[in-house]
Amino acid sequence: MKIKIIGLVLLISLPLLANAAVPDFASYTDVKQKKAAFFDYMYPLILAENKKILAERNIVKSATASPELTKICERYSKDCGTIDDKKIKALLKRVDVIPPSIALAQGANESSWGTSRFARKASNFFGQWCYKKGCGIVPARREAGTKHEVRKFSNPQRSVGAYIFNLNTGRVYAGLRNIRVDFRTKSKKPNGYELAKGLNKY
Repeated sequence: MKIKIIGLVLLISLPLLANAAVPDFASYTDVKQKKAAFFDYMYPLILAENKKILAERNIVKSATASPELTKICERYSKDCGTIDDKKIKALLKRVDVIPPSIALAQGANESSWGTSRFARKASNFFGQWCYKKGCGIVPARREAGTKHEVRKFSNPQRSVGAYIFNLNTGRVYAGLRNIRVDFRTKSKKPNGYELAKGLNKY
């Protein structure tokens, strides 16, 4: 499938991306071809999720009271009864893009280039866990007494969206968000290499 990308504008609909057939990455015998196929497949999904986040960010930046702003606030934060300047600032720290380089690198590492059991059976490319029985796949080597499962997604794009949301809201990834804010404050584009320094807890 050919996808033309101009900046962050994808000339393909999001539903089509979500429903596109996932390549059989394990079938590749040439390592370079497998890696290229993985990046070619995942990159548009990451850009599509970032595009949605940028749309949310623009709503937050407008600071105009609206049902859309309240919905975004409730998704990323708490106490959204009054959305003042302080709340807007806090939201902008969370509602922001993740450099594709980070997502591609972590996706490749966590899914063994799309060949892991969790990637194939659960569309989970980032090793995300869940804690409700039946929410995913039970790891073969899960320690006795633990209850986590590897979360199951309906398609890889939802896995990408959940991964980015996790980085944008998880307490242990505050370091990444602080680095990103520093870039924004200096009017610089967030750098994947530098932001990765905030992922020591991943």
